[in-house]
Amino acid sequence: MRHFSMELQQAGFHVDYIKLDDENNSASFRGEITRALSRHRIDGIIVTRPSEFRLLEAMQPWPS
Repeated sequence: MRHFSMELQQAGFHVDYIKLDDENNSASFRGEITRALSRHRIDGIIVTRPSEFRLLEAMQPWPS
């Protein structure tokens, strides 16, 4: 993900990349999504279907 983040930044995209060892990392996917929504004052996000079943299960109850 770090390399993909750098590629996106070089292509001109704004990227909010949180390192695993960041002292403010909530240590959960949902926690980081919640923090990002608050930090950027946005109404929602668009996601693609994850390749990992664990993430798919975690995202299914999210409102659409």
